Amino acid sequence: MCQGFGDIGYNLCVLINLRRKGLTVRKKLFWLLPGVILLLGLSIFLLLRNRDANATLTVGGIPRDYIVHLPPAYDESTALPVVLVLHGGGSSGRRIARFTEFNKVADREGFIAVYPEGYKHSWADGRGVTDAEQSNIDDVVFISALLDELESTYLVDSDRVYAVGISNGGFFTQALVCNLSDRIQAGAVVAATLSVNLHAVCDPGSPTSMLFINGTADPLVPYEGGSVINNRGDILSAEETVNWWSEVNGCPADPTVESSQDEVDDGTAIHTEIYGGCADGTEVWFITVEGGGHTWPGHPEIPANDFVGTVSQEFDANEVIWAFFSAFPAE
Repeated sequence: MCQGFGDIGYNLCVLINLRRKGLTVRKKLFWLLPGVILLLGLSIFLLLRNRDANATLTVGGIPRDYIVHLPPAYDESTALPVVLVLHGGGSSGRRIARFTEFNKVADREGFIAVYPEGYKHSWADGRGVTDAEQSNIDDVVFISALLDELESTYLVDSDRVYAVGISNGGFFTQALVCNLSDRIQAGAVVAATLSVNLHAVCDPGSPTSMLFINGTADPLVPYEGGSVINNRGDILSAEETVNWWSEVNGCPADPTVESSQDEVDDGTAIHTEIYGGCADGTEVWFITVEGGGHTWPGHPEIPANDFVGTVSQEFDANEVIWAFFSAFPAE
């Protein structure tokens, strides 16, 4: 469009058009600026809201990783409860956080969710077969040191510290209660029972409330006891496990029983036994998922299949677990 003006005229024409284009670009940038600022502000807000911290703690000369999720309610003026969420064998802290979506409950209810990382993706849970145990790792010492670190870094209500785990993490949750009952107020176990080895040595220093969620069709950790798949340790049955913990906690012999049918048509039904009135105000809850597999009810990250079994949608495990935890210690 600048042809026909001669050399001087051409150069002047090009310069004018460049300035016009520059002005147009500046105008576009001017109109885009509010959107850019909004996106930047939203990103900063989400970052601050999530406040997930990846940290490392060296225990026994070995670096151990963990993730801390602070809820919006955390303002360094009020001590908040802590929930340790323990992944299964072969998993990780990040994956169990995504799998359970426990951060959503933490944000709503106002507690600190912590996701420790097992050694080589495993926990020394008392069965004697995990990679952590084969490497002589003492995970009870790690969790005790982690609790010390959390209490020195954040404003933690040390009277309201809880642990929940699935599978390998569920076996390990019981090992924690066996050894740290003075620091763990309640434990929740999903898709795990009590191993024969741990049963022989477990001697909690004080009564501790326990919740168990087990599927009758669990293909990895048999509901009826025996051996974990691939001979990964001998275990008590789910019923034997609950009976033992209720005896340890000094619970009455007869629980309150509730049952519900397959209300969402997923092939599972729920049977609940609650042992109340135990020593020091503790309780033991036992939720049997009829037809349920090696899964976390209500959170089907892995579709039902022959390896893990059916994921029950009859209830949300997160909601039940937090309702259980939040009742202890009793007011």
